[in-house]
Amino acid sequence: MAAYRRFVAYVYEYRKEKKGVNCGFVRIEAWRNVCRIELHLLCPGLVSGSECSVYGFVRKDESIDGILLGVCETAKEQINCILENSVEHMGDSEHSLEEMGGMIITTDQGGFFGTEWDDMPIRPENFRVVPRIQENMSESAASDGKAETDETVKSGKDEKNSRTESKEDKEYPKKDKSAAEIADIEKQKADAAQTEVKTPESQELHTQSVTEPDSTLVQNSETVSPDQDVMNAQEKKSPDRKPQEQKSQNSRRCGTPCDVFQDGELHDCRKILPQDLCYMGRRTCPLRNNRFVQYSYYHFGHLLLCRNHCGQPVLGVPGRYDQQERFMANMFGFPYFKESSEIQVPGGKGGYWYRLIDSANSDNGNGC
Repeated sequence: MAAYRRFVAYVYEYRKEKKGVNCGFVRIEAWRNVCRIELHLLCPGLVSGSECSVYGFVRKDESIDGILLGVCETAKEQINCILENSVEHMGDSEHSLEEMGGMIITTDQGGFFGTEWDDMPIRPENFRVVPRIQENMSESAASDGKAETDETVKSGKDEKNSRTESKEDKEYPKKDKSAAEIADIEKQKADAAQTEVKTPESQELHTQSVTEPDSTLVQNSETVSPDQDVMNAQEKKSPDRKPQEQKSQNSRRCGTPCDVFQDGELHDCRKILPQDLCYMGRRTCPLRNNRFVQYSYYHFGHLLLCRNHCGQPVLGVPGRYDQQERFMANMFGFPYFKESSEIQVPGGKGGYWYRLIDSANSDNGNGC
């Protein structure tokens, strides 16, 4: 089994073949022969709907050979995507993750972004895209198929010519038919025409007899029983109860109570799921799609909902404290960190990145 490997590399924009400012990061995790690539970039001026290509590169002499790892679609001024590749065959190539020296990201608008972890500079003028093995095989197969197609077309033409000659040989004897045979054929055609004329009339009569509605059934369908009047009256009253049922559902307490902090600064804590955020109002519900929230929930299996000393709701995301995690947390709107023994991370300090949230039900004191 391959060893677990995880690292973060910062991505820089290159303009006029010169390295510019940092615009985001890429997180790479390798485990059980699966390489998971998570890319997050902030690109001012980038329009949505553009095609973004992600390459891993290997160095050969002075050239930088790019291997296509995946393609995604850009958002407005953002690039966010998750790709998965084989650790031993990155981008279906013969190169492994260990051979990669970094990554190149390009857009169809001419954007060029790069990161390297082999401590060697990236020169955009030396970058070139290496075609995939499957593309080379398809090109050779296409050339072979073209030759086979030419032979098939040639043999088809010969066969068609032979069939035409045999057809002409069969048609010529028909001209020698007697006058009696020709008269019989014309008589058969006339009888068949009369039969075709009669058939639609009989079908039309049959259709009319089937599709005529029964007046008794129509009258019975318009009759309403007394029980149905009672059901209709209940349905009219039911909308008055829906707001009360929805209010009781929203006011229920979400998650499982827990005691993760000892100083009392954050209290009334509960472990919740991302979908529980929708019970807190329309402004809080979109947080379940936050990339940082999704990533932490994927690794730790829960989120944290607490209240501060002012009674304001606080959303916590489990993680570890280091510079790379701090950069990502701030980028996605979680600027504060609080250590907790609940989160154990090897060789580091575990806890929760948190932020205040705007809850529509924060005044009722229920938390959800």
